[in-house]
Amino acid sequence: MKTIHLQEREKRRLEELLSLNILDTEKEEAFDRITKIASQMFAVPICLISLVDKDRQWFKSCVGLSGITETSREVAFCHHVVVGDKPMIVKDATKDPRFADNPLVTGELGLRFYAGAPLRTKKGNVIGTLCLKDTKPRKFTDEQMALLSEYAALVMSELELRNIVKENVVLSVAIEKSTTGVIISNPNLPDNPTIFVNKAFKSITGYEEDDVLGRNCRFLQGSGTDKATVAKISQAIKKGEGIIVEILNYKKDGTPFWNELKIDAIRDQEGNLTHFVGFQRDISERKRIAVEFAARKQRYKALFHSNNDAVYLIEPSGRFFEVNEACLKLTGYSDEELQNMHYSELIDEKYNEETRQYFKRVVENFESLEFETELIDKYGTKKILSVKATPIVIEDELIGLYGISKDITLIKESEKQLKIASKLVQSMREAVVIIDENGKIITVNDAYEKMFNRKKEEVLQKNISDRIKEQGLEEMQQEVRSTILTGNAWEGQINIKLTNGHLKSLWLRVDAIMDESGNRTNTVCLLRDLTEKEQIQNDVKLAGKIQSSFLPEPFDNKFVGLKYIFKPNQYVSGDFFNYKWIENDTKLAGVVFDAMGHGIATALQTSVLRVLFQTIAEKQVSLADKVKYINQEITKYLTDEVFVAGVYFEYDVKKQILHYVPCGINEFFIEKQGKVHKISNKAYCIGMFENVPFDEYIIDLQEGDIVHFLTDGITDVLHPTSKAENLFSILEQFCNQSTLQDDATVMSLFVKRQGTVLLKETVCVNDWKGIEIIKQQSSSLFQSAFDKDFGFVEISFNEALNNALKASTEVTVEIVQTNQEFKITVSDNGPGFNVNEKLQEIEEKNDQLMDELMWAYSESGRGIYLMKKLMDTIVYNDLGNQVTLYKNMRGDFNEDK
Repeated sequence: MKTIHLQEREKRRLEELLSLNILDTEKEEAFDRITKIASQMFAVPICLISLVDKDRQWFKSCVGLSGITETSREVAFCHHVVVGDKPMIVKDATKDPRFADNPLVTGELGLRFYAGAPLRTKKGNVIGTLCLKDTKPRKFTDEQMALLSEYAALVMSELELRNIVKENVVLSVAIEKSTTGVIISNPNLPDNPTIFVNKAFKSITGYEEDDVLGRNCRFLQGSGTDKATVAKISQAIKKGEGIIVEILNYKKDGTPFWNELKIDAIRDQEGNLTHFVGFQRDISERKRIAVEFAARKQRYKALFHSNNDAVYLIEPSGRFFEVNEACLKLTGYSDEELQNMHYSELIDEKYNEETRQYFKRVVENFESLEFETELIDKYGTKKILSVKATPIVIEDELIGLYGISKDITLIKESEKQLKIASKLVQSMREAVVIIDENGKIITVNDAYEKMFNRKKEEVLQKNISDRIKEQGLEEMQQEVRSTILTGNAWEGQINIKLTNGHLKSLWLRVDAIMDESGNRTNTVCLLRDLTEKEQIQNDVKLAGKIQSSFLPEPFDNKFVGLKYIFKPNQYVSGDFFNYKWIENDTKLAGVVFDAMGHGIATALQTSVLRVLFQTIAEKQVSLADKVKYINQEITKYLTDEVFVAGVYFEYDVKKQILHYVPCGINEFFIEKQGKVHKISNKAYCIGMFENVPFDEYIIDLQEGDIVHFLTDGITDVLHPTSKAENLFSILEQFCNQSTLQDDATVMSLFVKRQGTVLLKETVCVNDWKGIEIIKQQSSSLFQSAFDKDFGFVEISFNEALNNALKASTEVTVEIVQTNQEFKITVSDNGPGFNVNEKLQEIEEKNDQLMDELMWAYSESGRGIYLMKKLMDTIVYNDLGNQVTLYKNMRGDFNEDK
């Protein structure tokens, strides 16, 4: 039975050997290199790759036996390895009975030492050996035999690859002719050696086959190779996975090149890893172009982002893909929010279709267009934009649009105000005549034509002196001139002779308009027919309607809301109010003014105040300076006997602080938890003197508080009680039901409640049990909300709490949760500290001083340092005895913050 088994095994072995078509083939460098390396590795003179045929052993590669290519199987040492199906070591053949009389031992060759490792196919057949021979006896360890067996496996890999290549001639030719470098390695051999490279690989790297076969491909690395990328490759190889990277490699002559490397793991039908195939492309030129492009892009970005106008790039589909800081400020959205938006989402519905048509022309016709549209920002504020859209075309293909938008709301508002003023002038019953500095009539209204029965064309560009002479009013002219040059208005009754000879009694008012240097630029004459009082009243009503049409809408966002009551005493009000949401600073700025007097002239003065407020609202100057600016400007438009009472305020949403400057409206009311508190300060009115001091005050507000600013049309007749609830409704009811003797205006600011109050406790500093309970409750809340980051929040909270306990006798802790963040407020009744000075000191210390801060006493700013390091935002009140910590509920912590 054993003989039959051996015969069957021999039959299978020979069939597979013959199927490899390797016998009697030419020498091949790949095999010769293995025998050469093995001979040198083991310091043995003879190394053979012996393939055992039926009656002979044939040498595919031979080192140390010149002229011999085969021997008979009968005398072959390798025959015993094949039959024995395992490695064999013969230390001294003369002392081994199997070989003592072998001609290879006794003859001229005189062999003494032999070590052979079987060449085993994947089917388990031993087709030959990789063997070492020597004419001297020698020792050979198990470790050396294990290494020889690995080299034998390398021979089999080469045989199998050779067979695969022969079976796939087309693939082989394609690989050789490919411009992509191909390298194949065997992960089943020590150090994953290279077993194949194609022509393109040699061309890219400068290495020949002899240089690389048998070596790990790390020889391509150099001093500039990124270690992190190498680590990624190593990790993929260890896992038997593919990977794609860009890596800096080095050619044989030391020249660096950028290599786009794609490695694929090859597995057999059983899923066993057999080889790695690497595909390499020299992308150095692409990298160079990329670097050059990056430099150009950097220069472009500098121009792009330094532009004061909103600049943006839009995909052909209409979505934003890059915007500058001015664009973020204009829209109120963050960069991340805009990246996911279509431009049409920002456009007011009224202008959406028209804007889409402009966009379509740019996309389809490659036109550069300029147009106007209306944007609605994140907070619902409408803004008028001047837009310039330019197509970005490369090789006749549209890749996007370049847009520049300028906010022209104020310009349009000014134009609107001018149109309103012009309309008001034209609709007035009084005749209006405007004269330039040279005495020429440049404007008359429709009422003038009707009053004097003369066409406008008959008087325009005529000198007013001619009209005065016609009427015999030369003496009056001198009186008027001397009066208006002092900055005062002249008023009086005159009698005019009409073209039909009739006399008409008129009331004339003459005002001079002066420039900044005090020079008269224009003269305005207002003539009223003293017999038409009823019609004048109708005109006043119309002016009141026009004035009401440009009052601002009530304001509302998630932080704060504004409501107002506006009730003129006689159609046209001298009261005025306005507001502006300043997104970048999360502040709401507002004004309430009460101009002296009533009627059209006073209403026009409030229009000037509105423009001045819009101009100064976002300037980076103090509140007091803003009021000084308004005071200096408005005095140019007011006569000596006219002044304006007012109040200018800014509410800081983050700090919950109300900054205000009283300027005539010197008292207002704050509604807190159902109780009303009156706030009073002394201050000058606007317009009384050009250079007067104005003082800024601050008040801490809380969620749920309501601030009421009232003009004297209400405060003179209604005094809110300290127990009043819902004061706005009371004021609204009073104004609707009462007959007021003056213009009445109320502007109420509502501080909205944010999120859910999870904890609010007040504790004395000596109540350690109560303090411990607060810490435990807080820790539980932090763990529920922040997962792995709860420790950072807890450390910050404890620092804030400990600081408060050291500096006071009573501490209050409030924890509020919104949809996106935790807000933790710790306040105490202590004296506080100089916040700005301490924050500046900490800012100047860098991380090298962290040890000093970590181990120092509290005066070092240790607690503040840790809170700034670990939390997203910390905000102190101005006194320094309240700190609010903000932490987004996103579950990550930036150690580089």
